[in-house]
Amino acid sequence: MSKTRKKAILISTAAVVLILIITFLVWFLATKNRNAVIVTVNGVPLRERQVDNVLKQSKELDRAEVIKNSINDLLIIQYGKENGCVASYEEISERMLEYKEVYPLFYDRALKIYGEEELAKGLENQILIEKSKEHYLNSVVNSEKFKIVNFEKYLAKYNLNVSQLDDDQIALAREKYEEYKEKLILESWVENMIQKAEIVYFK
Repeated sequence: MSKTRKKAILISTAAVVLILIITFLVWFLATKNRNAVIVTVNGVPLRERQVDNVLKQSKELDRAEVIKNSINDLLIIQYGKENGCVASYEEISERMLEYKEVYPLFYDRALKIYGEEELAKGLENQILIEKSKEHYLNSVVNSEKFKIVNFEKYLAKYNLNVSQLDDDQIALAREKYEEYKEKLILESWVENMIQKAEIVYFK
């Protein structure tokens, strides 16, 4: 994905994204004062207070979903680190500035909840997750995994076929089709990592 497209996606995303990003990344920021452990993932703990802090951000957040996404994110980051993915200081600073400029109210709220250091760490983890996913997709791009469903079958899901679409519509449909394939591949990848991981629940 090009840098231009990545930035366009960032700016067009709803403002709530900033809070949700921290929602599923804040648990990485454990300190010695955190309380009871809920679960460990390959030895890394997720603690009660971390989940509680996330749930305070929105009444729409579900506790089980927060825990599930936290586990998924950790596994993705572990994969990334094992495969050389890193987030540079420049990338973190640029991401921080983008959120500050585009979503100032949400940025200020997150800053008050977590402080600048933990907010930066959350954004670092977000970048690591993005890079980890991209690394995995690149590693399987020429494999059978990318042949989950062909374009015609994808269109058929929406009762469409190529003959019904003009060139612009076909181009848009193919872009959505690639996103759909990536989503299926990533979901399968994470599920496979979950099956192989050492996940221990404490309560």
